[in-house]
Amino acid sequence: MRKIIKLFFWAVIAVMSGCESTSQQSQPKPVETTQPGFTKISIPDSSGQSSESSEVFQERPTSRHAQEMMAQSRPAREPATASVPEPPPIKKTPPPEPAKPRAQKDEQPAMTSSGGQADKLRVGDMIRVKLGGVPAEERRDEEFRINDDGTISIPHLPPVEVVGKSTGVLERHIEKLYREKRIFTHPTVSVMVSGRFVNVIGEVRAPQRISFTSDLTVLSALSASGGFTEYANKSAIRIQRGNQVITVNAKAALKDPKKDIPLHAGDTMEVRRSVF
Repeated sequence: MRKIIKLFFWAVIAVMSGCESTSQQSQPKPVETTQPGFTKISIPDSSGQSSESSEVFQERPTSRHAQEMMAQSRPAREPATASVPEPPPIKKTPPPEPAKPRAQKDEQPAMTSSGGQADKLRVGDMIRVKLGGVPAEERRDEEFRINDDGTISIPHLPPVEVVGKSTGVLERHIEKLYREKRIFTHPTVSVMVSGRFVNVIGEVRAPQRISFTSDLTVLSALSASGGFTEYANKSAIRIQRGNQVITVNAKAALKDPKKDIPLHAGDTMEVRRSVF
């Protein structure tokens, strides 16, 4: 009887202990929030017991493969780029103007002794002709007056027509004539206008040659020559212009400026004596 009671007692104890172990196993274990690569350790306090406040994390050595996997899982950092300053704005400059072509020799206007320009040669002009590139005894440096027929007389050549030509054109023309006539092989000719004048003769107080200007008229030429004498015919002043003869009434020109005609370089103005 006693044996049966003991067996029953031990069976009850065994059942109760089994229930307690089952209840302990069914309770959830706390999740340790440890960081990857770290191990949680407990540091005992002064009483020899460990508590939650004394728990720290210690870095756990990881394998090389694990380190590479962790490096790949991390987001890649963008490389820091140095800020490049913006270049200064480029100033637009206007394109250079094309260079003007130099005037050819035959386009250069003739220069007068007074510093003015003469586009074409005219009757009465005094021109200076230099001849070079020839034997020393044939070199020339002479002045010529353009004749009424518009020509000049140069050694070894027939009369050369020069009226209406510029100095450059005349230089080339004379050189060409010398070569064509086989007089000189390589001549060099230089032509320069010495001056332009108007000749005033007759019944004036100071007959003279007046330097030509673009604003020179009959009355201004008379004034420059001292005016009329007491024997002058004031109503019939004769102007010789090449083969042309022009008559001007000075009395009418004094009343009407439109009748005071301009003079040309090379003109000859003659004031004749009055009959009465």
